[in-house]
Amino acid sequence: MASKHSTHEQSELCVLISTQNRPDSLLQTLRLLAASDIDRCRFEVIVIDNAVEPTAKQVTESMEEQLSVRYLHEPNRGKCHALNRGLAEDCVAPVIAVLDDDMSPGPEWCRRVLEVSDRWPNAGVFAGSSYVIWPENEHVPDWIRSRLISGVALSVVAYGKERTTAPGEFMSGNHFWFRRKVVGSRRFIDHWLSDAHFVLGLIEDGTTGVVAPEPSCGHRIQANLLRLDVQRERATNFGRQVSRFLLAFPRTVPQAKMAANHPVLWKVRCLVALTRWLLVAASVPLRRPVNRIPNALLARIGIANHLTCLLKRS
Repeated sequence: MASKHSTHEQSELCVLISTQNRPDSLLQTLRLLAASDIDRCRFEVIVIDNAVEPTAKQVTESMEEQLSVRYLHEPNRGKCHALNRGLAEDCVAPVIAVLDDDMSPGPEWCRRVLEVSDRWPNAGVFAGSSYVIWPENEHVPDWIRSRLISGVALSVVAYGKERTTAPGEFMSGNHFWFRRKVVGSRRFIDHWLSDAHFVLGLIEDGTTGVVAPEPSCGHRIQANLLRLDVQRERATNFGRQVSRFLLAFPRTVPQAKMAANHPVLWKVRCLVALTRWLLVAASVPLRRPVNRIPNALLARIGIANHLTCLLKRS
């Protein structure tokens, strides 16, 4: 068996997993990574425990015979701090992936991450498709199954083909990867959408982004995401926060370019969009019952987004 040091030196891929008080979920993800169809010496896993009182150390150490895995403890709360701690480690792998502790990678996941990276040698940041794994023994309401809201509500996305990202397009934070050489001084900031901000920051710095249908990865949905009050708060936060970080990248994000170069036109655009979303919200009772909640959540996102933009630029 290769020593930990030699495995570390040979790694082509490093997987960063930030975790907080979910040892059972973490164990499931680590076991799935251990079933990878590529040799274990080709990739390593770094688990960053973001709980104040460590909860993941025992789980991580229990996997050391099956997986090249290291444990870190980052008590400064926030996924951004955990991932930055991982980036600061002596990780020599040329490709770094970020995977949440509730994701289910298939045995082909690591191989396909490397294959997509090889097919696009001039690209620097990537994402694959994701899909929903519903919780067992939980009632799943019909409205949460709507594709209208799956991206925001459940953090899943299905890419139809392998392509470069569109201007302003960002990736889900639970499943993406990038080349270490493109990171430079870029780090995850303390933001509700720190992963998306990091990705758009890399693209703003000149990195090409690529999305692909494979590798795909399952997202094991936590029971709290099935609650309407949680999804209402999530929609409001998403609308507010996405407006704030999109405006931070005027070189590559169309909305930010317009806001910086044509502020009056930008304000008019926001007012028109805000009016449209208010009309959508008013029309919710007239829609089919199965679409009422999804459209109400979309309207909440749009209203929070454009109202925040107007207040920021006023």
